Amino acid sequence: MPTLEYDETGQLKPPIGLQSPNEPADNREKTRFEWNDAVGNKVKKDIIVFKHGTVEELLLWKNSIENVLNEQGVTGTTNIISTFNRVLGNPAKNHYNNGVQQARHAEDRRVATEAAAGRAAVTNYTNTHAAGLQAIGQMIFPDEAYTAQRTWLQLTVRKPIDMTIRAFVFRIETINDYLPAFPTTSGQVAVALNEMELTELIWRAIPRKWQVRLHDKRIKRHNMTRSQFIAEIETIQAVEMQTKALEKRNKGPRAAPESSHRDKDPQAGASVNKRKTNKHKRKKTNGPTGQGSPPDDHNKHYCLRHGWNPSHVTDKCKVLIAEADKLKRQHAAGSKESRAKTRATYHGMVEKDLNALIDERIAEKNNKKSTKSLKFSSLKEARKYIAACKNDNSSSSSDSE
Repeated sequence: MPTLEYDETGQLKPPIGLQSPNEPADNREKTRFEWNDAVGNKVKKDIIVFKHGTVEELLLWKNSIENVLNEQGVTGTTNIISTFNRVLGNPAKNHYNNGVQQARHAEDRRVATEAAAGRAAVTNYTNTHAAGLQAIGQMIFPDEAYTAQRTWLQLTVRKPIDMTIRAFVFRIETINDYLPAFPTTSGQVAVALNEMELTELIWRAIPRKWQVRLHDKRIKRHNMTRSQFIAEIETIQAVEMQTKALEKRNKGPRAAPESSHRDKDPQAGASVNKRKTNKHKRKKTNGPTGQGSPPDDHNKHYCLRHGWNPSHVTDKCKVLIAEADKLKRQHAAGSKESRAKTRATYHGMVEKDLNALIDERIAEKNNKKSTKSLKFSSLKEARKYIAACKNDNSSSSSDSE
């Protein structure tokens, strides 16, 4: 017997979900039934031979063959078992016949027990067909299938966003009709949801904002029929779909940007949400700044000297490295001579200007028109001479006093 599975939220997956089963393939084996209806017309119907499948596929197959039996008027346990064997294939057929045989043996043992006790007993094989179907169900239905399916309907199911309320209700009603056919444990009876329970299911499954709108319209779901309640929900859904369509059209490429009273009011404050543009947004490139993307998959490297190429980037360019080495050698060869020349010129100018300044000061001191120019070999000697002159002046002034 299969076991129940859990979804990503930790909830039990129901044996039958909202997704409808796919149409059966045309190449599947089928059995044709032919009979005359009440007015004498010949009727033909093909029933798929069931071998294995899902819970819903089993229930659909069972409903289809039972409809054929009802239309043909087939009665009697033996005739029903024979008809079912025509539309069953292995492994389902083996399970069905094993269930029938076990039910027969159980009935024979009951009759033998009654006879041994001296009581009259009549053999009754009417439950053998149901036992065969139950054996198939044990192969297909998971454990506690009825409890899981009913709990999902009453507590868990929600209407998907992409499903209309009409399609959702139709699918729920279909699943609810399957409930009485679910196998149950001893002492439990499988029953479908009643009208009030279905109405409450629909109320709980719709979005919260739809519930608010129904409250706003003062809709009393238990004071109207289920069809009227669904019609009110369809009105809300239609309004919402039209509103979304208008918003989508207004946000199209030809639509003018919407403006609110806060956009026009300079005192609106900093909380105004204005539409942002990408006018000054820098374009993203895969290559160096201003160079864009590689022209092809072969030329993936960029060099300032050679552009896009398949072999190297700027830091690895041999031509640029050679030119840089050449400039370094030229600078090293000429820089020493240039620095020496500049230094000699600077010192020469300093010494020449200093000698002229000393001559001028001496001439002013002695009130002479010309004075023999003094030459000093270095700046240090000139400073010593000036200090000596200052000492002479200070001593002469003290003598005069």
